Amino acid sequence: MTFNQQKNKENIEMAKKSKFKSKSTDQLCKEVTDIIIEGLDKDLCPWLMPWKSAQIGGLPLNYNSKREYHASNKIILTSVMMAKRYDWNYWVTFKGAKDLGGNVKKGSKGYPVVFWKVIMKDKLDSDNNPILNDDGENVKRPIYFLKEFKVFNIAQCEGIEMPKKVKPKKVAKLKPLKDAEAIVRAYDDRESSLTIEVKKGNEAYFSPSKDLIVTPTMRQAVEKAKEVGQSVNDGKQHYYSTMFHEMVHSTGTKSRCNRDGIVDMNFFGSHEYSKEELVAEIG
Repeated sequence: MTFNQQKNKENIEMAKKSKFKSKSTDQLCKEVTDIIIEGLDKDLCPWLMPWKSAQIGGLPLNYNSKREYHASNKIILTSVMMAKRYDWNYWVTFKGAKDLGGNVKKGSKGYPVVFWKVIMKDKLDSDNNPILNDDGENVKRPIYFLKEFKVFNIAQCEGIEMPKKVKPKKVAKLKPLKDAEAIVRAYDDRESSLTIEVKKGNEAYFSPSKDLIVTPTMRQAVEKAKEVGQSVNDGKQHYYSTMFHEMVHSTGTKSRCNRDGIVDMNFFGSHEYSKEELVAEIG
């Protein structure tokens, strides 16, 4: 038996002892990867968002413990929040909803979060006796344990107390970067069929069919910059960087530069799509 086979066998045996349905490590990894790829296909990349999430509270939290999700769990749940446009960033398990006095709405789809840890066990010889090192101590070997939970956004629940929406504080109006704003305004004025929408949200994109650019607000970019220890000016530059990226995409329409990457609406991951993204970044 190979090491991986032994590892999966031990994981399955441990899962059987718990109340969770057992899945192999490969199955869990594929399920997580498929969700991330689905988000990428929809241009939802939370790790590339230079603006603060429009959802209440921002990054995903467990509603019972208020603890933040980490690693791939954060990417998965943030992608789902963006795709489903949930107003809440709080998540619960089926039992978690029950503990809060409510329940998950019938027919709601749960999303996987994974928990993993390394368990050290004694290494045994062929007679199942512990193997000792030179100091007479038991030699240990790692067992990698992966377990899956299904979670639901609280918007998928009923009968639980929802968090109160915090009224945004009044803040001073942000001054645009003069030269950058002049480029945006000149392009918008010149292209009469083009519409540029700046609104609070979690998406930045160009729609060729509508000749429409949509970006989150400068305020969101500034708040995100401040969260990671950057300056207000850094946030403004992130905002215009996003705006210019989408503006360059908009030059690819048939009536402008007639680029294959825009006109042919290529799928994510294709050579043409990748080339168009490079054009937008260089631009």
